[in-house]
Amino acid sequence: MVVAVDIDGVLRDITTTIEKMVSWKEGNQYFVTKYNDSKITDALREDQRRIFLKSPIYPGAKEFMDWLYDNARVKVISYQPNVGGILFTNLWLKNHGIKYHDLIYVSKPQEKLDHEWDIIIEDSPYTAREAVDKGRKVCLINRRYNQDSDIDIKFEDYNILKEYISALSR
Repeated sequence: MVVAVDIDGVLRDITTTIEKMVSWKEGNQYFVTKYNDSKITDALREDQRRIFLKSPIYPGAKEFMDWLYDNARVKVISYQPNVGGILFTNLWLKNHGIKYHDLIYVSKPQEKLDHEWDIIIEDSPYTAREAVDKGRKVCLINRRYNQDSDIDIKFEDYNILKEYISALSR
């Protein structure tokens, strides 16, 4: 089985890092509540290096990726529209010891669908919806900003996601 795994929002928690930066800058508490929030884009434009390199890995994501690497062909696939994003993401993956078989960068989110995989693990409600509409399998990682997505298969826990992928592999 070939499993595609998005990075930002699935493995790397850029949301918390951006929330802290924007809260400090604006002097009040800020929370990302929708996927395409302009403050995310603005923060990335201002300090992409720090956001990408300093953002933590989600709890359980490393162990999940180790398990996945041993049980499937892993294609880490990420939308990174510029060379800086690619460079900083490569460093982040290395620093966190993320194992994968293939690393793919796309310049538009919908280009993730142009690649061969059996299932994709994604946080974007838009990419997930587009994949489902094209008859592709999707696991949506449940995040605060994608709560109103109509995708049926959502996961908050990497252990339950493991069980689901194991069942699909049988």
